[in-house]
Amino acid sequence: MPLDGTLPQDETLVILNVAQERIRDPEDWIKSPRARNKSERISLGGGHDPRADQWCAIGALDYALDDYVSIYENPAALLLKRAAHDLGFQFVAQANWDGYDTCHAMFDRARELHMAEAKETVNA
Repeated sequence: MPLDGTLPQDETLVILNVAQERIRDPEDWIKSPRARNKSERISLGGGHDPRADQWCAIGALDYALDDYVSIYENPAALLLKRAAHDLGFQFVAQANWDGYDTCHAMFDRARELHMAEAKETVNA
């Protein structure tokens, strides 16, 4: 751990940050589907579609991941699920459907959970 007490950016944090940045602007966030093109008004299958310019939380996470198949097994996705539970939702999608602010609170909580776990690991 660096002397200033901070933790290095690891892959999980990078994925969470990239995903949340994708939906930072409220105009870029949607409740569903995973991804959409607002000018063409079409729903797209996944966050990687180059025509996408709006994403839900899962679509943004999909965008941030290289391997679509592992989205639900990725540590970042598991942290989002735990964060959704902490906020009183059963699923990530439910927290996303609750609104833009709840969606971002879920990402923030996932990052807090990860940082707490990383500190415990370093101090163990």
